[in-house]
Amino acid sequence: MKVAFIGQVDYRERELVAKLKDKVKKIVENLIVEKGADEFIFGSIHCFNEICYDVVTELKIKYPHIQRFRMNMFKLYSIEDTTWLNKNFDSWKNPERDIKKGELPGILLNQRIIDECDYLISYYDKNRKFKRCYYEEVKVTTKDNQTMPKSQVKVALNYAFSNNVDFVNLFEE
Repeated sequence: MKVAFIGQVDYRERELVAKLKDKVKKIVENLIVEKGADEFIFGSIHCFNEICYDVVTELKIKYPHIQRFRMNMFKLYSIEDTTWLNKNFDSWKNPERDIKKGELPGILLNQRIIDECDYLISYYDKNRKFKRCYYEEVKVTTKDNQTMPKSQVKVALNYAFSNNVDFVNLFEE
């Protein structure tokens, strides 16, 4: 079973970070023991993903068979390009193609991650205001060229739902 992580958390919210770490650990360990989860996929390592990465790395001591994969945003063409990716991951996954003009890298990366996983652990707080593109309307290259919701994490959850990928949003738990 392949498990992925997508979310956005502010590290300054220390109490929330501690609660999330506990929740993620319980869910991940349950998935390993009960569902046979053995592959864990990460995109970028910051905020929520870093919390999840730390949990999986800690559990790897108890369950050494589990693997941590880094999903690349861009296609890498030589082994030298992967040195920094392999430093803390068991392996990496290359996309089938590079990002095309007009596609938003973060959204496309999240979709690639969701396409690879069987279960998604996420954190999306619909009330939170983010800096940069997280609160702007974003346009994604889709078949009908539709305008997507405001948060890249919300876009990811909509994509997971529409593709029948099981997921949990830890904000709603």
